[in-house]
Amino acid sequence: MFAKIFKLNFINIVFLTSFFGLVFLFDINSAKADFAVCGITPTSPLWQAKASDGTVVLTVDSAGNLDIIAATVQTNATIPQTGISNSFIIKNSSANRSVFNKTNAYIAGSILESQASLPAASGDDLVVKNSVGTALALFDATTGNIYLKGKSCGATIKIYNCTDLQNMKSNLSGSYELANNINCSDTVNWNGGKGFEPIGSSSPFFTGKLDGNNFIISNLYINRAESKLGLFSITKDSAIKNIGLTNVNYYIDGAAVLSDGL
Repeated sequence: MFAKIFKLNFINIVFLTSFFGLVFLFDINSAKADFAVCGITPTSPLWQAKASDGTVVLTVDSAGNLDIIAATVQTNATIPQTGISNSFIIKNSSANRSVFNKTNAYIAGSILESQASLPAASGDDLVVKNSVGTALALFDATTGNIYLKGKSCGATIKIYNCTDLQNMKSNLSGSYELANNINCSDTVNWNGGKGFEPIGSSSPFFTGKLDGNNFIISNLYINRAESKLGLFSITKDSAIKNIGLTNVNYYIDGAAVLSDGL
């Protein structure tokens, strides 16, 4: 492994590379970000990534908070492999795994916040570290997941299917919106018969936003021991609107129950 100096945001930063490609990114520089819209006071210094047209598309502060500038964010996405311009790309030896530009962010995996420790980096993973070597954010070039010490901030995440709905549990402070009607009939086969896991079933609960755009979620199946059943279990200071559920099936240890909420 050896060090190379690259230019990013007009500041010298040090990359460590291996035979497989980019592994670590050290030293985060001073810049501005739009964390305020999420109620986050960024901690300096900051690291920024620019697209090929010079647009800042990602910012990580020294607390491990991530700001995504794109107008639309799609997790668990099909990642474009061709016809890409003016973007910042996380890729491995065979495929793009995340693409960020000022309009769209395509992320192959999920955004996982408030991680006590980040996974060990390997291959083409990108890791943002502070000056004492603590990993603040990891962009996994295999799974496409983004692991953060802090929170994520930025654009609304589009939800296209029931898997996207379930993945809200990994980012409980995120901003989401339904992109279409969603049929969750397959949840009867999830988790060994337990079905969908209600969002915010344990602290810190769901504090984010969900706009259903007047779309409908149907055939949601939940069979759990706990009594707080529904799309959401517990919310706190959240905003949920314009959403409908139909033909939901809730059970407590196999006994059918009615839910008094979402």
